[in-house]
Amino acid sequence: MLCGGEFFTFNVGMMSDPYHSIHEMRCCVKGKNADGFGYSSTANEIAAGLGKRLDGKLVIVTGASSGVGKHAARAFYETGATVIMACRNEAKARDTMKWIESSASAPKGKGKLVFVQIDLSSLESVKSFANAIMEMTEPLAVLMCNAGIMTTPFTLTGDGFESQFQINYLSHYYLTMLLVEKLKANPDGARLVNISSISAAWVPFPACCGGSCSRLCGFGPVDFSGGGAWPAKSGACCSYEPMDSYAYSKAAQVIFGSELDRRVFAGTKVIALSVEPGSNPTTSIHKNGRGSMCLQFMFSYTCLPCLLKVFCIHKEMDVMASSGVYAALSDNAQRGDYFRNNLKYKTRGPAGDPKHGPPLWDFSAKCVQSKVPGEVPNADAPPVQNMLRK
Repeated sequence: MLCGGEFFTFNVGMMSDPYHSIHEMRCCVKGKNADGFGYSSTANEIAAGLGKRLDGKLVIVTGASSGVGKHAARAFYETGATVIMACRNEAKARDTMKWIESSASAPKGKGKLVFVQIDLSSLESVKSFANAIMEMTEPLAVLMCNAGIMTTPFTLTGDGFESQFQINYLSHYYLTMLLVEKLKANPDGARLVNISSISAAWVPFPACCGGSCSRLCGFGPVDFSGGGAWPAKSGACCSYEPMDSYAYSKAAQVIFGSELDRRVFAGTKVIALSVEPGSNPTTSIHKNGRGSMCLQFMFSYTCLPCLLKVFCIHKEMDVMASSGVYAALSDNAQRGDYFRNNLKYKTRGPAGDPKHGPPLWDFSAKCVQSKVPGEVPNADAPPVQNMLRK
């Protein structure tokens, strides 16, 4: 039985790399990793099965109040970690904290839950959050960059950037750079886990979900230097397509993590990892995803979740959170690994091409420095040419 999910979810990556794409379409349901976990493993099962304790250590989960972040936070809580609930909405975060405390079942002792507010649409908020973390004495074991929005209509943040670009990528870039030294200071090692998306392999997106002008104009070559059409500077249909912007932001997460590994984390006990969590149309990330005509069509049919389950795509939230938790906790995770269904896969599309690292690195620093006074830590770290991502 083949996993039809890779093809059914518009795997554009197959067009450019058919051999590897078909190879990866083996039975994702039965595959197991080195620790015995696979497609249907939950975040809690992985945390309990690995048995790794993080007592007295910090774990940061952005967007911890719902979806993947909520279930990942619960799994980390059961390892004994002090879980930082990095959220914008305090009331929602505290409701989630109550849910975690009431539903957790760690036999060896539970951790702590701490709310620290962050608004990823504001770089100043990101800086304030990072300052609060740097003042904490506990070592930082995991930074999980999970929060995000998907295929929203065109909007600008208060900083003047297209919303998906900033919330999904740029603010996470800045947060990570501000916390690099705290990650490196953990004597037991640390993990940066970027929650990406299957759409990272679709860059540039073929514009099938845009308006008629978008379909006619299409998009230019892949560009992570700030030139071309990304990130969009206006709301004209030729310059903004919701899924294209989303795909670029998720690819940028992976590219940045890989470049950070090469420039800053090489030779340290910190490793950067990326994850595809899977899909669930009921998750909150889809609530505002009506900027895409394609998604509007898909979500208009209540049978969609059933169809996605048939093709091995749809996952429950605790299963979607599992690959990120596995990447954060497993001793078998290695520098540069990319996980899907708790299995290691080749990074597909532009996200796996190291040539995009240097231009994205420079452009990201310029974006932040144009809005926030002061230098971005480690932004001047030189590129490394001989250390390519797997």
